Amino acid sequence: SLVTHQRRIMLQCLLKSQNTDVALIQETHLEEKYRVLIKGYRCYRDDRGVGTMVLVKEKYQSHQLTTDTDVINSCSVNLRAGNTNWRITSLYIPCGSSGKTLQNDLQSINRQFQNTIMGGDLNARHRSWCTETNTTGNAIRRWLDDIDTNLSIVSPGEPTYNKSKLDHFLVS
Repeated sequence: SLVTHQRRIMLQCLLKSQNTDVALIQETHLEEKYRVLIKGYRCYRDDRGVGTMVLVKEKYQSHQLTTDTDVINSCSVNLRAGNTNWRITSLYIPCGSSGKTLQNDLQSINRQFQNTIMGGDLNARHRSWCTETNTTGNAIRRWLDDIDTNLSIVSPGEPTYNKSKLDHFLVS
């Protein structure tokens, strides 16, 4: 959560110490009344559900994109790096999400961009990236296998929650 000023200061210190260009943040739990100002960054956010955010260094041209989703909490940004446009999306997929609605949301977020980075708390497990499988992981794996996309799933080497890998990136 980024509700407290102390948490926002900790985030700013982390971004500076890691020399971060782009940060994808989930479960912000912010309401419109909370302002998030991080020196040197543009802050894009969507406060629906648990809240998602993308922070982009001011040196990049960027603007927020609108995405209509039913299940996924997301915040998408068009970022221009050199001569290339990227769609950068912070995702939060609630536990137990599955089926066509989830896949339609992913397709809605992914459309019209060749260069895509989607990442966050997907609450997804699948044997292709960890030892267990759940319905969300099955739905994401089916979507990746069924659509005509060049997206790959990238998972951390270490568990991200309670011995499971729930946080992932989808990258083209």
